[in-house]
Amino acid sequence: MAIKYCIWDVGKVIYGYSLRPLKHLLYGLTLNLEACRQKNFSFCFDDYMKGAYGFSELCHRLCDFYFVPWTPQTEEQIRQAFFDGIGEFYPETKKLQQTMLNRGIQNCILSNALPILSDSVSIPSICPEHIFCSFELGLLKPDPQIFHAVRHRLGCRFNEIVFIDDKEKNTAAATALGIFAITFDRRTIEEKLLNLTKDQNLSSEKS
Repeated sequence: MAIKYCIWDVGKVIYGYSLRPLKHLLYGLTLNLEACRQKNFSFCFDDYMKGAYGFSELCHRLCDFYFVPWTPQTEEQIRQAFFDGIGEFYPETKKLQQTMLNRGIQNCILSNALPILSDSVSIPSICPEHIFCSFELGLLKPDPQIFHAVRHRLGCRFNEIVFIDDKEKNTAAATALGIFAITFDRRTIEEKLLNLTKDQNLSSEKS
């Protein structure tokens, strides 16, 4: 069965991402640094990533959790800290996305996404054909239902998908459904993905 779709995660797959700028901000603004440190930056973003509430509510919850006085300025600082966490776009991913297009395979996105960063997934020059985000689907990887929802929207079989994610629990969940899944590693992703799709060299790649 030929691969029709290559589905990419975003953070640490398309570009580097870290919540360290947000951590540094909140630890710098807290009124109780010792209690803040004891929480070990353990705030759970799951409900926000599933779209259960908006960004302003998230900011209030973060401030309450880390003993930070909330102000409109604080909300803007938190917004900026999320964007400051975006790192470099990986050249390996950019190159492989072009190769997938050359092989007649559509690039897609499936991300447990922070809604505030939703526009960032369209930045790479190889624009994905389909973008699936947790806050739109109301589901989070590795829940098998998120893969069922994506397969249904694409109108394909699981064995016509290759899925790339940096977390093994997510690739394991995809593999259990019959999806070809690869755990992302910048050192090995090219060899693994090209081997998996090597029989799909279309005319644009042969020329």
